[in-house]
Amino acid sequence: MKNAFTFGGDLRSLRVPVAVNDSRSVVFGRNHDQIKRLNGDALDAYNDETDSYLATAYVLARQEGTPLIFGPDNLVPYIPAGVKFRQIMHERGNQGRNVKDNVLKAIDSPTVLMMERGSEGFFVVNKGLDKFDVPTMDLTLTNLEGCYKETRNNFTVAIERKDNNKKFVTRWGTWNRGGMEVQGRDALYFIREPFNQCAK
Repeated sequence: MKNAFTFGGDLRSLRVPVAVNDSRSVVFGRNHDQIKRLNGDALDAYNDETDSYLATAYVLARQEGTPLIFGPDNLVPYIPAGVKFRQIMHERGNQGRNVKDNVLKAIDSPTVLMMERGSEGFFVVNKGLDKFDVPTMDLTLTNLEGCYKETRNNFTVAIERKDNNKKFVTRWGTWNRGGMEVQGRDALYFIREPFNQCAK
């Protein structure tokens, strides 16, 4: 995971997780032994701390394991949003809904990763410096469909069936744009909502 999130690493390597899928496992993006400013003998430290925050965001998006969040990381805005997302996914899983995680191939980029949690939510991370901006996003081969609200910024995304029964992102924040737009060095978490939330 560290290699995927550091400069020059490829997030596509996370499509098939190599971690143990065990609910009893403890998972983390970083710990106190890896932080140079706290430990002069840091082990396998990230060169850029933001990479470690983005790795933590990914850990929070996954279904398995119990995340260990280093206290100061809660000051990074998308980390508390990820905790909220994880709690909601856990609750919906307990209700018998499909919340299985799956890294999607809909985005073929070394710097952007999209993960669905069944049909109940999804996660997008952009580790690159530049904004990821595509006008069209085909999600036909996913479980995603309906209206989703981003947990931190409160904007909505609509995924609908269109021509030939294919599914596309028809709303990203406003009905004036579809596709996807994610700022550089950011992580977003989306929760499925009733479709009338997208009509607002």
